This record gives sequence, C-alpha cells and structure tokens, in this order.
Amino acid sequence: MRYAAFPQKHEREQKLDKGRRQGRLVPSALARASMLVLASTLLSQLIMAATYALLARSYTPQEVGRTLAVLGVAATLTGLVDLGSSSHASRDLACGQMSVDEAVGRLLAKMAIVGSIGFAVAVALVHTQGWSIWSAVLPTLAASGMTLSLGYFSILRGLGRAALGSAATAVEKSLTLVVSVVAHTVGASSMTALFLAIGLSPLLVVILVTSLLDRERRPRIELVAPYRGSSGFGMSSIAASTQTLDVSVIASVGGAHSAGEYGAVARWMTPLSMMVSAYLQPAMSELARQDSFRSALGILRGSVKILLISWVAALTVSLASPMIVPFVLNGNYSGSAHVYSVLALATIPAGISQLALLLLQSQRREKIAGIFVAVALLGQLGMIATGTHLNLAMGAAVGLLVGQVLLALTLVTLCLLHILRESKIDRGSGDCRASR
Repeated sequence: MRYAAFPQKHEREQKLDKGRRQGRLVPSALARASMLVLASTLLSQLIMAATYALLARSYTPQEVGRTLAVLGVAATLTGLVDLGSSSHASRDLACGQMSVDEAVGRLLAKMAIVGSIGFAVAVALVHTQGWSIWSAVLPTLAASGMTLSLGYFSILRGLGRAALGSAATAVEKSLTLVVSVVAHTVGASSMTALFLAIGLSPLLVVILVTSLLDRERRPRIELVAPYRGSSGFGMSSIAASTQTLDVSVIASVGGAHSAGEYGAVARWMTPLSMMVSAYLQPAMSELARQDSFRSALGILRGSVKILLISWVAALTVSLASPMIVPFVLNGNYSGSAHVYSVLALATIPAGISQLALLLLQSQRREKIAGIFVAVALLGQLGMIATGTHLNLAMGAAVGLLVGQVLLALTLVTLCLLHILRESKIDRGSGDCRASR
C-alpha cells in the first residue's frame, strides 16, 4: 500500500510505471524528468553556494573555518547514522521489495538515533569544554535536519518522484538562505546562523508538504529497524561521510585560516559535482529493474552528454576562478582563488565515480563497491592532510584532486570487470546451445 504522506502519481505517470514493470523503457519521459531534477538541483546548490558566500563575506576566515569544521563533524554523524539505508530504501522501493511504511519508519528511527547521540555530545561539550547549552545543541539540530532531508527525499526518489523531491529541495535551500540572512541581521554568530538554517529548513518543508494533504492521508508514526539489508550501502555511506571532515582535518593540521580559505570555496564544488547525480536520480528506479550491466548501461547512455557538459563547466570555472572568487568574496580570502581552480577540476573524476557507483549499486554489487570506496576515500583524507602539511589550503586541494582521480579509476575498473564477466558467461551459454 502506498504511504499516505506522499502525493499520488498522476494517471500518466502510473501508465509509465506500468510500462516500466513490463520492461518497456520510456526514454523521452525519463529525459524530461532528468532535466527537471537537474534544473532544480542546480538551483538548490547555487542557492547554497550563495549562502556560504554570504557567510564568508559576513564573518572572518577564522570564524568560518571553525563553523565549517563543526558542520563537517555534524555531516559525518549524519552519514554514519544513515549507514547507506536511504540509498538502500530508494532501490528497494523502486523494486517493490520495501513498503513506504517501512522506509518512513526507518527514517524516524534514524532521527531518534541522531537525537540521542547529539544529546550525549552536547552534555559532554557543556561539562568538559565549557560550551553554552545553545552552542552545544546547534550541531545536533543541524545533523537532525540533514538526516530528515536525506531520508525524506530518498523515499521520494524510490517512488519515482525525483522531480518532486528536487523541487522541494530547492524550497528547502531557499529557506536556508532566508533563515541565515535573518539570523545574521539580528546579530547571530556564524554557527548560529548556519546551523539554525540547516536544522529548521527541512522540517519546514516536510510540514509544508504534509499540510497540503487531506487529514486521512497524513503520515502514520511507526519506528522500524533502520539498517536491515543495507550493509553494502553502509560502507560507501560511511566512507563518503568522511569527506565532510576535510575542513576539520585542514583546521587541525594547517590552522583555522587555511581551513577558512579552503572551506569558503569547497562547498562551491557542489553545483558542479551534483550535475551528474541529479541527472541520474530519475533513472534509479529503472536501473534497479535491470538484470544485467549491459541493459543498465543502455539506460545510462544519455548521461554521457551531461557528463561532458559537467566537464566543460568544471574547466571553465577552473580557468575563471581568479575572477570569480575575488568578486564573490572579500580580500581576506585572496588564497582561495587558486584553491577553487583545483577543486573545480576534482569534480571531473567525481562525476565519473557517481556514474560508476550508481551502476554497481543498481546491479547489487554494493558490497564490493563499498569496500573499494571506503579504502579510496580514507586514503583521500590522508592525502588532504599530507597536502595541508606541505602547502596549506592549496596542498589540501591537490590532495583531494588526486584522491578523486584514484576513486574514479577504481570504480570504472570494477564496472569493466563485471561487464567482461557477463560477456564470458553469455558466450559460454551461446556455445552450449550451439553444441546441442
């Protein structure tokens, strides 16, 4: 039974779903949905880039560095608690192997876990570090908001409503910007302004969507064990969440100023790196229904164009960064221009990695993929630390670029190995039939 909290699909979408269940692809509809998701996601990330730019212009590099370092820890907590269960829910919802009731129950359980861990950390910070109660609670608020956003929109993707989820995400990011501006206007600190916005905006969006529904269609509260069957996704999720520790690592090795120079522009990578993943979101439900890498690659054929577009955009931004960064930021971030040039280039291999990882996960190779992703990304953190030691923020950016290149090579190699294995099996089957 479809979960009541989510809008019912239109009649045309139901017909498309029927065609998908029968194995028929609808390329034009898939392309339109992908472009809608891409446009909404790019808008969302541009709004977030504006939010971080406002933060950088309004506070000193030291303040921004400390705020982003703590935010990195909160984002890591989100990834660790999620343990890949959101991606697992998206795939199994698309396959019909998980009910929406169960997916929502898993999300509520993860929210409870985040709240419990956050409460314990807040108590420790107040008693051991002398933090105020308000400052100690803010990271938990941000982590809760990120957990809600991640889980809620993953459910929408699993239901084939990626376009709706992306539109809601754009509203969420707009609210984040508004709340940040209001908080700064009333004199709030950088941490209060950003964390309050990140924590409250997803909740406001969920309340907004739910309030538009009839009373009898509103959600039912039910907790469910959140991690059953998601171990393979969990390894990739834990490894990916460690990437948010980059600013924290730089701050500990090179100081708050280096962390501020890097962190002020690091989040600007997201509009570039999200182009590929946003385009692929509507394809997830179709990919999960395919029984071979070859058939899945046929669906992903259209993603090559968006991959090339993202490469051109990354190269353009990299070359133009000496003009972009001074225009957006003030003179305190003079070293950030060259850092952003290197970070923009890192989005090129990152896009390849997203494509390869989605292909592996859709074909139920998430465990082997998760192991290699974990090793590669943990190595990337080491490269960032080493680069920071050698050349501060610029060295950290080079370390990130090298790590992303190695990850892309690893995942592409895994995909090629599985495709070759399928080809050998198919040839073997053909020889057996011919001999008969």
